[in-house]
Amino acid sequence: MYFIKNIILTLILSFAFSNEVMIAIGNYSGTTMEILMETDDDITGFQFDVEGASFSSASGGLAEDAGFTVSVGSNETVLGFSFSGAVIPAGSNGVLTNLTGTFPEDACLSLGTGAVSDTSGSPLDVSFGESDCDYVDSCVADDDNDGICDDIDDCVGVIDECGVCNGDGIADGACDCAGNVLDECGVCNGDGIADGECDCAGNVLDDCGD
Repeated sequence: MYFIKNIILTLILSFAFSNEVMIAIGNYSGTTMEILMETDDDITGFQFDVEGASFSSASGGLAEDAGFTVSVGSNETVLGFSFSGAVIPAGSNGVLTNLTGTFPEDACLSLGTGAVSDTSGSPLDVSFGESDCDYVDSCVADDDNDGICDDIDDCVGVIDECGVCNGDGIADGACDCAGNVLDECGVCNGDGIADGECDCAGNVLDDCGD
C-alpha cells in the first residue's frame, strides 16, 4: 500500500511568550519521510520518536547542512547532534532531515524521552502540530453534536430505524421499511387466513359450522 501525506507547513511563530520549536512530518510515503523544522533558537541537538516507524537511514536537510550526525534505529527514535559543537542556527526553516525506512499511514511524532536543546543544553519548548501523536482535531462543525466532525460524519443528523440518514422511518400503517402492512393475523406482509381455514391457527370449520 502506498500513500502520500503532504502537510504544508507554515511555521509562523506567534507566541511572544515562548520561542517554540516547530517540528512536523512533511511529504511521506511508505518508505520515505521528510521531517520539517522551524526554530527561533540555535539548536545543538534533538531527539524525538516517529511512532510506528522502522528506520533505514537519515540524510540531508538542515541537520546535514549544520554538520550534525543523525542516527536512527529500530526503536522509532531519531537522534541528531554535532561532535564539533555546531548548531542549527536560529531562524532556520525547512527540512530537518530525510528519513528512509518503513512508515505506517498514521505515523506521528512524540518527544518520548527526548528533547530539543539550545546552546546551554536546556530543553526548548517543542510543538509537533498536527503531526503530534496526541493531536486532537477540533471540529469546524458538529451540527448533530454526536462527537463526529461534520466533514467526516456519515450522517449529519439521525439515522432512522430503516438505516436512512434523516429518513422518516417506517411509514404510518406499514409494518416494515419496505412499506408492507400487517395481515389479519398480525403478520407483517403475511398471507392472512388461508383458503379453507377459519382462523390464523389453520383450523377449519367442522360439519356443524363450528
